[in-house]
Amino acid sequence: MEHWEIRKPAIEAAGGMVVSQHSIAAEVGAEVLAKGGNAVDAAVAAGFALATVEPWMSGLGGCGFMALHRADTRKTYAIDFGVRSAASLDPGDYPLSQGFDSDLFAWPGVKDNRNVLGPFSVAVPSYVSGVSLALEKFGTFKFLHLRVKIASCSCRFEPLKQRLLAFFDLVLLC
Repeated sequence: MEHWEIRKPAIEAAGGMVVSQHSIAAEVGAEVLAKGGNAVDAAVAAGFALATVEPWMSGLGGCGFMALHRADTRKTYAIDFGVRSAASLDPGDYPLSQGFDSDLFAWPGVKDNRNVLGPFSVAVPSYVSGVSLALEKFGTFKFLHLRVKIASCSCRFEPLKQRLLAFFDLVLLC
């Protein structure tokens, strides 16, 4: 049985609330909401901020998914941007073993953990393409406009802002 204890303060913003693993990421998302962005804009901004303040757990080299419900149309959408394996991958090179992997995901065990550790565990990240699609389909801002909004933020993440903006610049160059 799991027990969860919430000890982080809530961040408030006019027109919505942003929740994140790190308070600075939540602040960035809340500022984007306050500057006229919608929930998708705020989520993408908070995700990039999280990649800046906790790069060991979150980042541009990762993956994810987004579930979105539009109240105006009463439709629900999902965007799956999980990592992809190489097209030439042979599943036979990953024989199953007993139990589960040693990583966070509790996948079925694979011999020698080769799907998790070492050179055969590489997959193509899809975080940037996933959030780009989310912004395109459901966001108020596009990437460049979102970058401008973040550059004008006045929250306490000022020392990290240049690194965050560099992430946006990297995406805009690609």
